[in-house]
Amino acid sequence: MSLVDLGKKLLEAARAGQDDEVRILMANGAPFTTDWLGTSPLHLAAQYGHYSTTEVLLRAGVSRDARTKVDRTPLHMAASEGHASIVEVLLKHGADVNAKDMLKMTALHWAAEHHHQEVVELL
Repeated sequence: MSLVDLGKKLLEAARAGQDDEVRILMANGAPFTTDWLGTSPLHLAAQYGHYSTTEVLLRAGVSRDARTKVDRTPLHMAASEGHASIVEVLLKHGADVNAKDMLKMTALHWAAEHHHQEVVELL
């Protein structure tokens, strides 16, 4: 399997929250690649609420502040979707709480915009 294919499979496994598959792919050399929007495996795990996958990726050294093509970080994604436990683990791993996306919005802005009170209080 090519590195490109391994990278695509890693994105799919992260989106689906398949921790074991994520570990296997990383052990087989899957690169921390992004999709055409610049979305990384960590962005996808954070967006879809996969706490354990988020932890696996953070422990493996994936950039906690990776940016999409519109400058959104995994913290933006988790906050926007209301995933408080993922916001918490990203902050614990040093995610930049003040990072602004292309619209000059922080994770706090997105959490407030979507009425995620628990996340607002965390941030």
